[in-house]
Amino acid sequence: MLEIAVLQRYTPLHNLSEANLERLARRVVIEEFPKGSLVCHENDTDNDSLYLLDGGVELKSSASSMTRVVQAGSPDSFFPLAPGRPRPYTVIATMPVRLFRVDNASLDRVVLLDELSTTITRLRENDGQQFAGDSAWLEEMLANPAFQQFPRERLALILLRFELHSVKAGEAVIRQGDPGDYFYVVKEGRFAVARKDPQGKVQLLNELKQGAVFGEEALLLDSPRNASIIAVTDGLVMRLPRAEFEELLKYPMLNYVSATEAQVMLKAGAGLLDVRPAQEFRQGSLKGSQNLPIAELRKRIIELDPHRSYVLICRNGHMSEAAAFMLLQRGYRVTVLRGGLQAIRAR
Repeated sequence: MLEIAVLQRYTPLHNLSEANLERLARRVVIEEFPKGSLVCHENDTDNDSLYLLDGGVELKSSASSMTRVVQAGSPDSFFPLAPGRPRPYTVIATMPVRLFRVDNASLDRVVLLDELSTTITRLRENDGQQFAGDSAWLEEMLANPAFQQFPRERLALILLRFELHSVKAGEAVIRQGDPGDYFYVVKEGRFAVARKDPQGKVQLLNELKQGAVFGEEALLLDSPRNASIIAVTDGLVMRLPRAEFEELLKYPMLNYVSATEAQVMLKAGAGLLDVRPAQEFRQGSLKGSQNLPIAELRKRIIELDPHRSYVLICRNGHMSEAAAFMLLQRGYRVTVLRGGLQAIRAR
């Protein structure tokens, strides 16, 4: 692993905190190239930044007869080589070369993480340092595709509204059957997801770790909690009250369409996904719709095409909102039919 002092020489890495540089260092790949070998080719579409550690390279472009030479230790060597997608230059090693490669998605996320942590620490005067703390939880949350659509200003606002809540091992953060009041993110510790069946038998369904989100389903469906979340260890959670969840996450995150707009999307190739229970679906739905009940969505998500967009429908829109939130976190492109089937029948 490269030393932090080495990474601090490069742009934009020099602006990062040591904690975030250490996090990035674990993702860096070091590569070596002999003299005359190809480092990267013009028009390559990989999403990596390449930084020169030792040796020298020549940069060539088909658009010009001019070439450019970069030597390790020179001012230009502390910037990425041939940045951009597609790459504007072919890069050839003019002598033995050692460089490091970092995925731009990881780099962008760490830069964002650093900015947000600094902002939160500064603006939350009383608990800023404890709030930001080890930002591994925040990095995991930002890796969630549902949060990647937000601009930095919106993310900072969301984080400023979070409340820090501590829990002891064995304590229930939420209880099955209780009304939904908060949306949660795991900051520290381990948490078990448990559900009691009608016969009273408790089943452990999953374990949540840093950066995991939970509690949104009851808020979106306006229904009681369908499972309990129990602290396996002492821990910390970030929580967002219902009203602020709706203002800052639900409405900005979800995309809604009218029946007319949905028809246009379907003609363009979008899928129509009915998330009501199977029994209700059999009583009547829209022509061409696929039934995937929200209660089965997690275990049957593999049935969906990740490259296709979907219009979600249900009775009144609430189930579709919960399903959309779940699918957005897994990178699917989804929209919600506003008002559901009730809105269509009322026309």
